[in-house]
Amino acid sequence: GIKRAVCAKFDEDFKQAIVEQEIEYSARVRSVRNVTFMTVLLFLLYLTIGCLYYTRWSSDAKSGLSGDNNGQQWPLEEALIFLVYTCSTVGYGNHSIPSTPRDRVATIIFIVVGIALATVFLSEIFQYVVIQAT
Repeated sequence: GIKRAVCAKFDEDFKQAIVEQEIEYSARVRSVRNVTFMTVLLFLLYLTIGCLYYTRWSSDAKSGLSGDNNGQQWPLEEALIFLVYTCSTVGYGNHSIPSTPRDRVATIIFIVVGIALATVFLSEIFQYVVIQAT
């Protein structure tokens, strides 16, 4: 009698705990995926705006003053690799540095935003790995 009732209650509580754990797990995975997706979209937007800035809107692109480009606009691949180098904090130093104060301020903003996006993206990947490991 009583033993069976206690065992049945433990079984019921155990099943309920398993269901709650599965719900929590799926919610965590969904949250990490959503944040990662938004971060990737924001990073692509960051790269798009940065490339447009350095190839079209910067003072160097307009006047052709960008160092080793011989009076021409920054090529798209140069702008893209410059953004990736700066947001990853690699900065090999093989790119011309923007020369006007406005372009330097824009570069600082691109660096700060890029580092923040890269950090969030890497932390979300780490969280996903941790969730899968547990």
